[in-house]
Amino acid sequence: MKIAQTSFRERAQQLGHSLELLDMGLSVTSTTKVQDVDQLRDVTRIFNPNYGPALTEKLFGNIPLTDAETDGSAYGTLRRVNEFLYGDAPLAASDRKRVAPSFPIQMETTSAQAYTLTGPTIISPTQPAPWGNNQNIGVLTINDGAYLSVYQTAFNLITDGLVRIGSSGSTNLADINIFGATGTYGGTGSGGSVGATGSVGTNSSCTVSGSEPGDAGGPGGTGGTGGTGGPGGPGGTGLPSYQATITINGTVTVGNNPQISIWTRSGTGGSGGVGGTGGQGGTGGNGANGANCECTGTNGGNAGNGGSGGTGGLGGNAGAATNASGNIVVNVPSAYAGLFTSASFVAPPGNYGTGGGAGSGGVAGSAGSSGKHSDGGNGGSKGATGSIGNNGNASTQSGTPATISISPF
Repeated sequence: MKIAQTSFRERAQQLGHSLELLDMGLSVTSTTKVQDVDQLRDVTRIFNPNYGPALTEKLFGNIPLTDAETDGSAYGTLRRVNEFLYGDAPLAASDRKRVAPSFPIQMETTSAQAYTLTGPTIISPTQPAPWGNNQNIGVLTINDGAYLSVYQTAFNLITDGLVRIGSSGSTNLADINIFGATGTYGGTGSGGSVGATGSVGTNSSCTVSGSEPGDAGGPGGTGGTGGTGGPGGPGGTGLPSYQATITINGTVTVGNNPQISIWTRSGTGGSGGVGGTGGQGGTGGNGANGANCECTGTNGGNAGNGGSGGTGGLGGNAGAATNASGNIVVNVPSAYAGLFTSASFVAPPGNYGTGGGAGSGGVAGSAGSSGKHSDGGNGGSKGATGSIGNNGNASTQSGTPATISISPF
């Protein structure tokens, strides 16, 4: 395969980056106000001089290309816009109208005569600096223990040379990683309410003008059952990995590690939240005191039992993983293509949330005191512990990874 090649300096000039500053060893980063989809295509092509149908087939061939007049969905429109940006296909007037409100946009580009990654380097929607997602590099060096991980971001890198010293230092990360992002955690459910306090026992009494004992003190009521814990929130759907193009025009140098690894995985599902803990059972009601009559009195009322603890809340459902939104193409001279290895991993769904803990039983109320020459009430019992909540539902939706194409030229 032959591809169009441009030099570092040519690309820098096209991006409007100062050659004088670059020759001084400085990196130059600029933000371009892209007015419309045509200007976006022009900037995209600086990083992809081999644009055309073959490139879009590798990047997006597994995503159906639909008709602009019958499919106005965001998903279908994006697929056709990518065909326009990377493949030189015409863009229908209806699609131009759909995407026009998205412009202008700010597009950051960086040029550096030489750039060295000295440690873990992350590119994501929230971490674009110091390395943006559109890179024009003379020679890129990745030091021992360093690696590049791109999360949920379209990525373009074009360099005239690549030097890899050592390895990433991690068994879980390659030298270059193109990832999606894990869905959000569902959040823990709220705790259940405390059960109501049991009623106080009815008053004791004397009869015959207070000389004889009447009613004993009434027993306290049982405390109310604690409220059910709130449900855990559902795990969020994973966010996709996006297309990436990496073009190395010149030499590739490796050190002790004879290979350069590229891995990808789309967004894993978020975990469902834990259900809220069941509420504590209510305190038992107090027994009424016994009466003190003229000759003798009445017994005090028994203490009310504590209420049962509430049931734990339902765990949140697991979030689904999501498929990759584009593939990965690595253009490299045929003499060095054998130095590259790749691996694509299926993104798993998230974990379901476990049910909330059982609420504790309420404490017993106080027994009524004895009347004259009588007995006090009996103590009550602590309420029973509630039940643990049910787990959330699992998800079976895994995420299909991007295809990595090592394309020698």
